[in-house]
Amino acid sequence: MRRLLPLLSLAAVFVATGCPSKPAAKPEPKAAAPTTADQSTAEDILGSAILQLQPENLGIDSDLESAVSVLNSWAGLAKATRPESLKPPAVDWSTVSESLVDPDVRKMLAEPAYTQLDGRHIRVCFLAHAIGRAMTEGVSDDVARATRLFDYTTRNIVRLGEDELAFALTPYELLVAGRGTPEDRAWVFATLLRQWRLDAVVLRSPREGAPENWLIGVPIKGEIYLYDPRLGVPVPNWDAAEGKTRFEQPATLAQVIEHPDWLTRLGKDADVEPMSLDDLKSSLVEMIAEPQYWSDRMWLLEQSLPAESVCLLYDAPANTAEEPGMFGRIASVEALNRPDAWRVWSYPFRQQYNMGRMDERSMQAMQLTMATFAVPFEMNPETKQLQPTNRQLRTRIDQLLGRWAEATTGYLAIRQLGMTPNPSAEMNRIQQLSAEDAQFWTAVCKYELKEWDGAIEILDGYRRRYRRGRWVSDAILLTAQCQMEAGKIDDAIATLESADSNDRNADVIALWLTQWKSLKPAEKAAE
Repeated sequence: MRRLLPLLSLAAVFVATGCPSKPAAKPEPKAAAPTTADQSTAEDILGSAILQLQPENLGIDSDLESAVSVLNSWAGLAKATRPESLKPPAVDWSTVSESLVDPDVRKMLAEPAYTQLDGRHIRVCFLAHAIGRAMTEGVSDDVARATRLFDYTTRNIVRLGEDELAFALTPYELLVAGRGTPEDRAWVFATLLRQWRLDAVVLRSPREGAPENWLIGVPIKGEIYLYDPRLGVPVPNWDAAEGKTRFEQPATLAQVIEHPDWLTRLGKDADVEPMSLDDLKSSLVEMIAEPQYWSDRMWLLEQSLPAESVCLLYDAPANTAEEPGMFGRIASVEALNRPDAWRVWSYPFRQQYNMGRMDERSMQAMQLTMATFAVPFEMNPETKQLQPTNRQLRTRIDQLLGRWAEATTGYLAIRQLGMTPNPSAEMNRIQQLSAEDAQFWTAVCKYELKEWDGAIEILDGYRRRYRRGRWVSDAILLTAQCQMEAGKIDDAIATLESADSNDRNADVIALWLTQWKSLKPAEKAAE
């Protein structure tokens, strides 16, 4: 891979999309413009910054440093034209322990200059808002929204195998790469939820040496709905009278406490050790939070966004005069109002810190993964060197933004690369990996378009062509999901039963088989 790095221009392929080789330096604030500056000039500059920070542009047609510089230029100019009444809300920090938010973090939040970390935050908020809009169209119930977003997360971020190397990535890169750990899924899920002003917490055993089993809790109207990011399913809501799982909504914490056998059943069906009821009752409440949402500069930017770019950039950590902050919202839920058990989930902070500190093995593996998004490479007629077109990355972003038909067309061109051997062994490997990814993601697009038969056909072709491919296990799951959606329950069960016993998703397959077989008697009775 060392010889390939100059070809890839990784700053354009991945580093610019969010993985710094070293901690990003904080830019100096731009000098304020004269007070006679015209408001329309500030709006034009802001429009340029927003355009550069869009997920389909940043890291492809624009770079992070330039985009943040333009944003700071807007901030300096806007300060002179901003009404005095437009001031960030006063956060009541007295309600938040310093053990939750360090004083140094609070000081950083008041800094006026936008940073590269801010730029990445804005991009992922734009992306999360677009995903939420596409996936929850026509849905007015928050529980249904949360469950749709959870399903989307687990479908688009498949669980890494035990032998796969996990990189330190943030939600944008995780969504692009499409692979991650249960913790990665939880972080992305929480990022999508926040655009609907829904919170998420990690419920973890407080016992030293307890099994590493934990759940995500989503507080909605006083209840806490439970999701398992490892198995990729909402905690099943079991109907003992009917002898089957109710799929329409997840179990709540109160229901599981009342019916502890639901947790036992979840573990038994998946052949894993579940979280115990005692652990769940006394669990640590780790709030999924990121300081980027708390800064005054994010509040000011959100107030200035044009209508077509509106999304949630700011979410107060503590209560303000206008509305409750995140910690206040958590405290308002009776079952979570245990300040002695509160923590801020450390995973996002660790990942952001570790992104610029990968060891050589991780960096090289990450470079190969992200190189697949640079294809196809084209010869520059002036330099006589290959340069990336980033077409796979553009197509993947289209898919994430909900442009599934356009992405299907874009992936077709990438899939054809797999039929065109490249004289360079390294380039050929990248092309083959890109084509493999494109075929699997085409099937995901077909699923989102509800074209079940088309998705099944593509997945069958994938499994025949890539017998040892990295998406084979996930292709089995997605094929079975499509068959269930198409009403072919016997085919779905047969697909799951065709998987090897050592399949990396064996626990999920076992759970689905138990749940789906429980539907069979009801189906036959109806006939």
